[in-house]
Amino acid sequence: MSPPKPPAVRQPTKRKTRSVFTPGTVPVTASTPASTSTSASTTTVPSLVALTVAIPPDTSSSSTDTTAPLTSPALSTAASSSSSSSTTRKQPKSGVTNEEAYEKLCSGDYILEDPDKKWSCPAWKSFKLVVEDKTFKKVGVVQCQRCLKCLAHSSDSGPSSLAKHLRGACRVPDAAAKECVIVPKRMKDHLAAKLAEKCARDLSSISGAVGEGMANVVQAALDIGSACPGAQAADLMPCFNTVRRKLVDEADECRAKVVARMREAIADGRCAATTDM
Repeated sequence: MSPPKPPAVRQPTKRKTRSVFTPGTVPVTASTPASTSTSASTTTVPSLVALTVAIPPDTSSSSTDTTAPLTSPALSTAASSSSSSSTTRKQPKSGVTNEEAYEKLCSGDYILEDPDKKWSCPAWKSFKLVVEDKTFKKVGVVQCQRCLKCLAHSSDSGPSSLAKHLRGACRVPDAAAKECVIVPKRMKDHLAAKLAEKCARDLSSISGAVGEGMANVVQAALDIGSACPGAQAADLMPCFNTVRRKLVDEADECRAKVVARMREAIADGRCAATTDM
C-alpha cells in the first residue's frame, strides 16, 4: 500500500503592476501586496512604493522625457539647488574675440581703461580693461600691459586666470614690452592735425614739423606728461629769450667740439682747408 501524498501548497498569486499618470500631478506606481497562505499562518509581504517627480520640460533640449525618477524628495531639492547654482556660476560669453579686440585697439575703436580701484588683487596692476571709444562700454576683454595680449575676462570672474597668465604665458621682459606700446589711430590723427596747424600759424615748413627735431620735442613732452600727470602745455612753453639763449649755448658747445677735433687733425697732419671766394 502506497504512502499518503502530502497536502498541496498554494503558490502566491502575483498581480500586475498598474501605473496612473495625470499631467500636473505626482504619479504613484504601486504594486498590490502579495499574500502567502499556508495551513499554519498567513504572512503579508509589503511592496516598495516608487515616486516619480514631474519636472517641466527644458525648451533648450531636444529630449522629450519630462520626468526624472528620484528616490526621495530631499534628493529632488538638492538636485534643484545644484542646478540653479551651476547656472549662476556660468559666465556670459562676450561677442568679441581676443583678435578682434586687438585689431580695434590698433584702429582706435577701442581704448584702454584702468581697472576699478576696489579690485585689490596685485595681478590687476599688469592689466587694463578694453572699452569702446565713445560709450566706454566694457567688451569683456582685458589687455596685459607686459606682453600686450588680449584675454577674455568679465566683471563676474575672478583674477585667477590673470595671475595664471602672468606666471605662465606672459614671458616677455618689461623692457621689450615697453617698446611695443599701441597708439590708437585716433590719437595719431590728432597729432597730425596739430602739426599742420602749427605750420599754418607759424608759417614754418612741413619738414620742420615732421623731422627729427620735432620728434625730440614731442618725446620730451611725453616724458614730462608721464612724470607729471595733469601738466598743461601752456605752462611748459618757454619764452622767446629762453629759447634764444639755449640756441646760442648749443652753438658755442658745437663750435668748441669742432675746434677741438680740428686741432687734433692739424697736429697729426691730416687736415686741409679751403675757402669759397
